[in-house]
Amino acid sequence: MWVSGMHGSVNRALQCFLCDVHGGDVWDDVADLAELDEREFELLRIYDDALTTRVLDAAVRRLNLPRPDLLEQVGAYLVSHPSRYRLKHLLRFGSETFEDFLCRIEDLPGRAQLVLPDLGVPAMRVRRAGHTRLILHFLKDPDGFTHLARGALLAVAAEYGRSVDIRRRPLRGGGAVLRLTADAAASPVYAGDAA
Repeated sequence: MWVSGMHGSVNRALQCFLCDVHGGDVWDDVADLAELDEREFELLRIYDDALTTRVLDAAVRRLNLPRPDLLEQVGAYLVSHPSRYRLKHLLRFGSETFEDFLCRIEDLPGRAQLVLPDLGVPAMRVRRAGHTRLILHFLKDPDGFTHLARGALLAVAAEYGRSVDIRRRPLRGGGAVLRLTADAAASPVYAGDAA
């Protein structure tokens, strides 16, 4: 699990996502399905990984969504919903354009963990593949973390007014690759040094 028995910020983010996007009634249903003793997650409390898994599984059942789709929605929510402005501003810090954002993408795990300290962002390598393509190689993809990353990247691109396609490919050994391709008519997707 990309949440490993740490503080409740990730669980709280899931709760807020369900309430903000789908409504309090949906959160109540998910809490019932997950058999939660308490309806609210405390940010600094330590929770067992199994609890997060139960909440995700209950949300999948209640929303009738495949887990990858749910994780993509959560990723988009974390970087685009008005209630998540701190994470959004931290991730976009110093990035006037989508290209600037991508030049700093290797710094994202550290920046994300400043706001969500128990979000175990896996290590990644970034490689440019031409003017309009970027490849993010995650050495590990615990519980489909790259689905969450894909949703977040699509939302960030949309906020910068960019049209991108992001394809995910699982790798043997538990990793995954995200291939980001921008509209060829637009400016280069990544202006950093080739890796």
